[in-house]
Amino acid sequence: MVVIVLLILCLIALCFLLYRKEKRAEILQRNISFIDSIRLTGFPIISLGNNGLYVNMILDTGSNRTIINTNTLKDLEYECLEADSQVFGLNGQTQNGGYVRLPLYYNNQKYSIDCCSMDMEQTFSKMKQQFGVTVHGIIGTDFFEKYKYVLDFNKMVAYSISRT
Repeated sequence: MVVIVLLILCLIALCFLLYRKEKRAEILQRNISFIDSIRLTGFPIISLGNNGLYVNMILDTGSNRTIINTNTLKDLEYECLEADSQVFGLNGQTQNGGYVRLPLYYNNQKYSIDCCSMDMEQTFSKMKQQFGVTVHGIIGTDFFEKYKYVLDFNKMVAYSISRT
């Protein structure tokens, strides 16, 4: 009788460990690494897929909105939204832009991101000249809040604290 109880307990423990391992793998798949971009540019930049192409986005917790360079949209799949926005830049100047919804992918994880479409060509061309990296947009705190992402500069990843 004791042997049967021990076998049942071992089976329960094994099921728990397998479940936990599967959940951990799901969480790790949602991790987005930015270690290479930090080494290259000093900025946390991630590449996300859309329509067979990749867009490079700076992870910016100082920006309350996600912004996509208007010129980038010509090759991407997106949906126009009815909203407009005004964005304040570091130089104190404001720019108006419309909103688009972009389906972006990382490791088969889909993110539906509402972006303010703005002309960022001058800013991003300076980054291209200085660092050799093409940047297409900025991921702002609206993304971090929606998907519950946190930046971990020790491990150089963005990860979701969401359980779903």
